[in-house]
Amino acid sequence: MIFVKADAAITIYDCCIIKAPTATTSFEVIQSDATADSHFHVVGVAQVAIAEDSYGWIVSQGECVVNAAAGLAAGELAGTHTGGQVEGT
Repeated sequence: MIFVKADAAITIYDCCIIKAPTATTSFEVIQSDATADSHFHVVGVAQVAIAEDSYGWIVSQGECVVNAAAGLAAGELAGTHTGGQVEGT
């Protein structure tokens, strides 16, 4: 588990990625989006909803529930998908 700050609201079971840091922010996460995600940006998966600008725990290792696109095969992760979901390519 890892303790993070949500820059935007995160829905339960969403895949979370690192938000690009700025001069005033350090390590914040957002839900994954449908453009330019890769497994290198994934921080973990929220097992509870986290409100915008709130702190919460996300799973960073091991088995957990995650929102996924239909037809996702075991071991697949990145692709074109709805925000917060994982999908294979």
